[in-house]
Amino acid sequence: MITEFLFERLSLEPALWRKIYKSLYLIDFILRTTEGRFETYVRTHIFKIKMLEGFKYKENNVEKGIGIRDKAKVITELVQNSEMLKEERDKAKLVRAKISGFNYSSCRDN
Repeated sequence: MITEFLFERLSLEPALWRKIYKSLYLIDFILRTTEGRFETYVRTHIFKIKMLEGFKYKENNVEKGIGIRDKAKVITELVQNSEMLKEERDKAKLVRAKISGFNYSSCRDN
């Protein structure tokens, strides 16, 4: 249900580019930090992400689509390259392990 919502947002009108970018950002984060059904869903709906590789939108004569284009390319590369995806997941696990070992009481001055 949430996955479907994220992919529906990829089809919003260009003026809502922030929502599209946030959806791509979340898709990228979930891909890098989880395994299983989400990856399969992204693989079967990759065409929606590939369409965004050519996204263009100008707001006040400033191009706002570059972040969306870049994020779409990164996600497409991750999905198409299993080895690269595995490496990114390993990096995410290391970061998570470092963060989970950090807590407020270890930072306080005694």
